[in-house]
Amino acid sequence: MIDIAVAYNKYKFAGFEFLTWLWFVTETKPEIIEDITPEIKDFSINDKIVIENFKEDSAEKITINGDKANLDEGILAIKKGALVTELKIIFKTGDDIEVKSLIKGESLDISGFNVLKYKFSTAPEEIEGSVIEKVYFLELLTNLVDKLFQKFILLRISEEWKNGELSKISQWIEKRRGSY
Repeated sequence: MIDIAVAYNKYKFAGFEFLTWLWFVTETKPEIIEDITPEIKDFSINDKIVIENFKEDSAEKITINGDKANLDEGILAIKKGALVTELKIIFKTGDDIEVKSLIKGESLDISGFNVLKYKFSTAPEEIEGSVIEKVYFLELLTNLVDKLFQKFILLRISEEWKNGELSKISQWIEKRRGSY
C-alpha cells in the first residue's frame, strides 16, 4: 500500500496541470465551463496567477498580481515548461452576483472565497438565511472545480490528450507569445 505522503508528492503535478489547462480553456473554450455549470457566466482569470518551473537545477516562481495584469510573462514561463500553481478566478451567477476565489493546484484548496456585489443581511433574524446563501455560492464554486477537474482528468488519461489537446495548448501558447 502506498503511503499517503508519497502519493501526494507523486501526483500533485495533476493539480498544476489542471490549473494550466484551466487557463487555456478560459481563453480558448469558455463554453466548456458554461456547459458544465449553466448557472455560471463570465468565468475568467482574475488578478493573481502563480507559475512555477520545477527544474532539478533551479526553481523559478513568477507571481502576477493586479487588475488587468499582463499575463505575457506567464505564457513565456509556460513555454519554458512551468505550470500554474495558483490561480484566482472570478465568475458571475445568473443574477450578476460575482464570486471570486483562489485555487491552489497542489491540493485544489479554495481560499480567499469572496462574494462581491451581494448584501448579506446582518439582522439577527436573517443571519441563518445569509449563511445559507453564502454556502450556496461556495457550493457552486466547489461543484464547478470538481466537475472541471473530473473533465480534465478524463481528458488527461485519454488518447485525445496526446493526439490533440497538447498541440492545441502549444498553439495557444505560440499565439499568445506572438502578441507581444
